[in-house]
Amino acid sequence: MGRRWEVDEADWERVRGKIRGLLEEAAGNGSWLVYSDIVTGISELAGPDSHAFHEMLGEISADCHASGLPLLSALAVYKGTYMPGLGFYRAAKSLGLDVGASHSARYDFWWRQVELCHEAWRRR
Repeated sequence: MGRRWEVDEADWERVRGKIRGLLEEAAGNGSWLVYSDIVTGISELAGPDSHAFHEMLGEISADCHASGLPLLSALAVYKGTYMPGLGFYRAAKSLGLDVGASHSARYDFWWRQVELCHEAWRRR
């Protein structure tokens, strides 16, 4: 079996599931998580800048969108800014969502996803 970035293929789904579980818990609590806190304790990932980690966030976004749910990856943010990275907007655009062109429009798109996540997972 091969590897995807630094993660063994055999571990990929389990690790992604763990990340999704953390994001779902944050959504249910009406909060969000910084990248470094998400990867803490996940030994398979090389840290918050890991390509595997960010690919998994994109896959989680795609799974949510396919299920008619808001993008859980909106709850994964940088420590200093409490905003998502550019990968969040790229993933959303790749799913056909209109993230807007201006900083203000992107902020509004992101914040709406955060609110929708909190609403959706509080009801679960």
